Amino acid sequence: MRRGLQFLSREPINWAVLKPLQQIQQHMMSNSSRFARSPGPRCRLPRQQSGLSLIELMLAVAIVSILSGIAVSMYQGYVAEARLNTVVRELRTIAVILDDALRDGGLPDTLDQIGAAMDDPWGNPYQYLRIEGGGAPPGHRRKLYAEVPLNLDYDLYSMGPDGESRAPLTAAQSRDDIVRAHQGDFYGPAEDL
Repeated sequence: MRRGLQFLSREPINWAVLKPLQQIQQHMMSNSSRFARSPGPRCRLPRQQSGLSLIELMLAVAIVSILSGIAVSMYQGYVAEARLNTVVRELRTIAVILDDALRDGGLPDTLDQIGAAMDDPWGNPYQYLRIEGGGAPPGHRRKLYAEVPLNLDYDLYSMGPDGESRAPLTAAQSRDDIVRAHQGDFYGPAEDL
């Protein structure tokens, strides 16, 4: 064994220095019962504070709730704006198809006839009413205050988030409608007219 240890180390081991350590180890092993740990009173170390107090937890929950409320309201605003932009874009697209049909000989009676029957982002079909050529009875035409009808060629609109609409744009059910007005010069919410 001495040879192996000498082989592993670069300098020869001084066994005279290690001899007392070996004797102490043998003595401790022979008297192991004397060096066993006695079951004395445990000394308590001061507890370190871990975790959160109730006040800290309530404060954290309040902050997270406030931030969540702000984030949700901002998200809902972005969604509403995106839906409005989608409706305006789709109304303009349908209006281009209807204007082409008008130039080619006349307006259709329904959007199905030109393949433009679509639903708005709220799941309601876009509303179309042909006015030119006597297609719509006077009570069904869209109107705003003194303007009857709102358009002279056709009405095209979405019933908005509530899915309800009335002919006058001043009615409560029609304020959220997204409409085409003034022969295509205006596209947007009826309340902005």
